[in-house]
Amino acid sequence: MTDTPHEPWRSAGAPGGPPQGLDYELLSRLAQRSGWQVKTQVVSGRRCLVELEQGRADATVGLSHSAARAAYLRYPMRDGQLDMNRVLRWDSYSLYHRANAPVQWDGKLLRLAPGEVVETLQGHSVADDLRALGVPVREQGRSTEYALHRLLHGEISVAALQTSHVDSLRERLPAIQALVRAQPPLRQRPYFVVFSARFAKDHGAELPALWAAFDAAARFPAYQRAARQLGAAGSALPEKR
Repeated sequence: MTDTPHEPWRSAGAPGGPPQGLDYELLSRLAQRSGWQVKTQVVSGRRCLVELEQGRADATVGLSHSAARAAYLRYPMRDGQLDMNRVLRWDSYSLYHRANAPVQWDGKLLRLAPGEVVETLQGHSVADDLRALGVPVREQGRSTEYALHRLLHGEISVAALQTSHVDSLRERLPAIQALVRAQPPLRQRPYFVVFSARFAKDHGAELPALWAAFDAAARFPAYQRAARQLGAAGSALPEKR
């Protein structure tokens, strides 16, 4: 699990106490339902992917798909495509900028002032989406709060951040109300439970039942309510079937 807080999925919890959030409740419910023993390892997002790639971790909760990740992770598949019945939740990335920044985004083409780059967090897949648009990208920092601070203080002009995370911070950081969220969202993505290649090799026959168990464990009201409220981020997204 990544150590970056993202309410309501992950929070730091009380000082000295264990991390908290709906993803941790999901894991607890999974253990009760499935009989699997679950041990969590909390590291940086980038380290989380390294641990999975090298087979020292078995799974992670709430990861979007990319071709690079699919080379060493097992996603739920059906007929050669991602199995959308196994989506854990949806989220989107949006572009944020100061009101006077010369940023133009129409859903297909992004125009920036000469010399400007879009900043995003280290290890986030949206960086690949931006590069595919021909946009210069800088991956810096690990927290959404860090990027928002840089925006508010004029250190950067535009950032690509998870919409639900920024929305969850508005009450605690009212200054971000001054920032503009460009419409439409930059990218909407499904998020999955994924397994390492090593775990999939050792337990391949058990993966369908595990994904089904995660699906069932995630159906408690608080999780589904948060998935609808935060995942939509102002746009109509498919409901979990």
